[in-house]
Formats: sequence, C-alpha cells, structure tokens
Amino acid sequence: SKSQEATAAARRALSLATQDADRQRAQRMLDFFAQGSSRSAVDASPQVSSDASKKLFESCNGGDSAACGTLSGMFDRACKAGDARGCMMTAFFLLEGRGVSKDETKGMAILEPLCNGALPDACMPIAEVLLARGDDANRERAKELLRKSCAGGAAQACDLLKTLQ
Repeated sequence: SKSQEATAAARRALSLATQDADRQRAQRMLDFFAQGSSRSAVDASPQVSSDASKKLFESCNGGDSAACGTLSGMFDRACKAGDARGCMMTAFFLLEGRGVSKDETKGMAILEPLCNGALPDACMPIAEVLLARGDDANRERAKELLRKSCAGGAAQACDLLKTLQ
C-alpha cells in the first residue's frame, strides 16, 4: 500500500541520515507515518503514484525543498479534509521550513488546538520550540506539554521529558 511504501521510504531516510538533527527529523516522520499520517496525505493526493510518493519522501529527507513542498501540500490537503495528523505534519513542515517558508507562529497556531484536543502528540513539537527558546518559563511550559504528550502515549515525549528532570 502507499502507506507501507511511505514508511519504508522514511526508514531508508533514517538509515541514510548522517547528522543527529536529520536522524531525529526522519525518526519523527517515521513515527508519524507509523500512526497513519502518511496514508491520509497520500490519499489526499491520488494523482501521486506510490512510487512517486516514495521518491518524494526520500528526496525531502535528503534535503530536496521541492519534494518537501509537494509533501507539505499533500499534508495541507489532508488537514483541510479534516485529518488531524495531516494538520500536525503541516505544522511540522512550517516549523522546520521544509518546502515552505519557515513560519513558527503559523505552525504553533495549528498545533495548539490539536494539543489541547484529541491529539496529545501535537504537544511535543510545541515543547521542542519552547525548549529551543532557552528560558526557564518556556522550559516549564515545555515540561507540562511533554507530560501531556507522554500521558497520551507518545514515547518520544516521555524520553525527552526524562532528560529534562
């Protein structure tokens, strides 16, 4: 299926990543794919074949901004169709500036209602942004969000929270 192919492409990108930041991004994408977000994005763009979507994921993880832009558009369409994970990936692309202009404000605005609603894993990217700001108030808010995400089953949030205790 297209979802399985996207997951396989993300796994390949993870194995090819040479820098920690690239490995972390690839792993986050792989985790999201494992939870179903890639299926919704690929389904939102039926004109993209499974081979083409596989190449897009590989190219985006390799730094190809055009491929990232195409994926971002796919996730945006999934989001507009009501898929929460599509919205979360749209926000991720905005926060990272992958294929779209980096827009932390817009990315956070997409994530906040998801985090406060039925998708606690959306709290983790917010926490990561807050931690990057480096001050105590943002660090404490980030810990709250990570606890919420961890309680919702996001293992990566639990792991990050342990490093902050």
